[in-house]
Amino acid sequence: MNGASGIHYFMADDFDTTADRIRPHVTVVHDTMTNYDRTGREFFFSDPDGYLIGIFGPHDITLFCPAADTP
Repeated sequence: MNGASGIHYFMADDFDTTADRIRPHVTVVHDTMTNYDRTGREFFFSDPDGYLIGIFGPHDITLFCPAADTP
């Protein structure tokens, strides 16, 4: 890849629908996973130019915390 590089992040209100719509059209880098430390669910893919793009959702991480860690 020539030029600048970077990772672009987007928040998706309807995470599952967004990931399902994107998945067949891109190169998946990391399929849907849960990040308990930060954003909830994540999905990473690269665009045709090789840039890494991540979508995240929902923004309320407490929805994904194990019961013992829920405030």
